[in-house]
Amino acid sequence: MKVNAIIKRILTLILALTFILPTTAFAQEQGISVTIDGERVNFTGQQPAIIDGRTLVPVRGVFEQLGFEVDWSDELQSVFMVGPAHHIVIGINRAEFKVNLNHFTLDVPAQIINGSTMLPIRAVIEAVGYNLAWDGITQTVQITRPPQQDEPSAFQSGINVTVDGQPVIFGNPALVSYYEDILTAPVRAVMEKLNFTASFPSGYARFFRFGDEILFPAHSNILIHNGNIHQLAEEWDGSVRIIAINPILEILRYDLTWDSATQTVNIISPPVDPIIITRNGETVVRADETGVHILARVHLTQEEIQNILPLARTQQQTRMSPHPDRPMTQQELAAWNQEYDDLGGMNNVELDALYLLNNIRREYNLPLFTLCPYLSRASRLHTNLHADFDANTWDTRHYDPIYGWPTQRSVLFNDAFTAVQENTGSSVVRAELGVNGWMRSPGHRAAILRDRTQDPHIGLGFTYRGGRTMKFSDD
Repeated sequence: MKVNAIIKRILTLILALTFILPTTAFAQEQGISVTIDGERVNFTGQQPAIIDGRTLVPVRGVFEQLGFEVDWSDELQSVFMVGPAHHIVIGINRAEFKVNLNHFTLDVPAQIINGSTMLPIRAVIEAVGYNLAWDGITQTVQITRPPQQDEPSAFQSGINVTVDGQPVIFGNPALVSYYEDILTAPVRAVMEKLNFTASFPSGYARFFRFGDEILFPAHSNILIHNGNIHQLAEEWDGSVRIIAINPILEILRYDLTWDSATQTVNIISPPVDPIIITRNGETVVRADETGVHILARVHLTQEEIQNILPLARTQQQTRMSPHPDRPMTQQELAAWNQEYDDLGGMNNVELDALYLLNNIRREYNLPLFTLCPYLSRASRLHTNLHADFDANTWDTRHYDPIYGWPTQRSVLFNDAFTAVQENTGSSVVRAELGVNGWMRSPGHRAAILRDRTQDPHIGLGFTYRGGRTMKFSDD
């Protein structure tokens, strides 16, 4: 009897396995699948997989089928996904991700497997309002869209950004978003348009322009502006360089407006009153929204330079002579001078260099430089010659085949000069780099520290392409 009972149990077990095994084999053969509203997602390359007990899914295939634009940044080791109402940032090997301005955690960090970004997708799917279910029998991740909303989302992506009407150029416009009056964008492009130099040393981000230094320490929710600490609503993790720009704009007193018709965020510079500097009742400097215009030879105090610098434009490239084989005619020279003024006159790097050079001369108890508009124009002309012609063919950096020696270029703008000394150098984006380079050169250093007359004149010309030129005269 016992033997028969045992045999029956064995036969029952075999019969049960006959029904179970085909299903298990089928699931293993087909692997893990993902559906969106019942439609299967076809992955190219890496397929979904179970790793250490977690189901990891390639994010690109899923979110592209959901209508997102997916972009990978090798530099930042991050995936950026932009949909109709959401901007998602996922960093590799980081246990959190960001949707719009909200942070969410992952129980397993995103990782790269066979070139695909893989992660447990439930957290991201649910963070953007979709539903997710798991069918263990068919090994299927089932994603369903939420009901259609009648009201349009306030989120905007792939938008335009301008600063005082001038467009900000982004490598990938899809990484720019505007949500609940917050502009999120690659910070370097925006800050450089605001005339800042951006750098990312280990542990913090630094943005600098004359009069402003902004520091973002990594893994903190503070911003330091000129030594003053400001609290931020969210922490900067030290790697992703796409951040909410509004806190910076507020500290710097910029306004921000949204134009829905053109899908454009407008960054507007703070209003400034014109600055007029006079000597003996005569206007020698006019600084306004058109730029900084030096109208006569003038010794500017360091305080005056600081006051007018915010009105100075960035480095400009005044055009060269339309006839590179001969000097400009009087009419062409007049047009060149007009363009110099239209581009803002002296730019911010030239004025910053004047400030730094006079600081150096003060340390050596030397008379400070008097700024000369004629020498400055001649200096800008010389940097343009370097940009527009092959200076390597010149006999010397100071002699050009069209206008000759420094004094000959200077008398184009004022015939009172009898002797002009000149320093030149390669192009720089910050005045301190150019001045420090000159001070490291024995010949240039000697020219800067020469004990000239009680009223030494100086002209400065800096351009992005042409380099830098400094002219001295005792006339």
